[in-house]
Amino acid sequence: MNVQLESFAGYTGTPILALGNGKIAYPWATGVAFETVGGGTEPEFWAAGDGTHEISQMRLNHQGSLIVCAERRLKSCLLVYSYPDRAPLQRIPDVCTLGIADMAFSRDGKLFAVLSGAPHYQVTLFSVDFQNKFTIVHQQKTPNVHQFSSISFNPKDSHQFCTSGGGHIMFWNYDPQANTASGTEGRVQTSGVRLCSHVWLTSGDAVYL
Repeated sequence: MNVQLESFAGYTGTPILALGNGKIAYPWATGVAFETVGGGTEPEFWAAGDGTHEISQMRLNHQGSLIVCAERRLKSCLLVYSYPDRAPLQRIPDVCTLGIADMAFSRDGKLFAVLSGAPHYQVTLFSVDFQNKFTIVHQQKTPNVHQFSSISFNPKDSHQFCTSGGGHIMFWNYDPQANTASGTEGRVQTSGVRLCSHVWLTSGDAVYL
């Protein structure tokens, strides 16, 4: 599917969600725009949240049943909705200070990770139960020294995720028994290479970019 991003009204460069059947969604000012690619129709505006705070990020779980929107505030707030009916399920205040850099669902939908932006770049991990209730199971207490900008889960192991950016990459493992996540910094053997991002292969291997 070829997409001309500059043609989307209100598009600000955040990740675009592919909803299937040629439909996409992306944050648009204080809400979310739903649009059909090549449909020749105006986008539908959905006023998520209170309608006054900017929606900075949004994610759809792999099961296509939940949407999470991040409301930009001094202390960022998460808004959880069922999909496709967009019924409000949960509001999670004070997730992190200032903005959210990235968010991700695990492939099985049972974990949700939030990476805060500058100046802390901290990871917050939520469990998602069978009733779609989000509960914090791990939250970093100290800032990361690296300027991470992206976070994603291993498609083969939902307890492993990765953060990258600012020239560094870190692999994390979540222990559900102890409700803790520990990180190991990755290293590049080639001199002069600066890591900017990463992507997971279906094999569970990570490619550094």
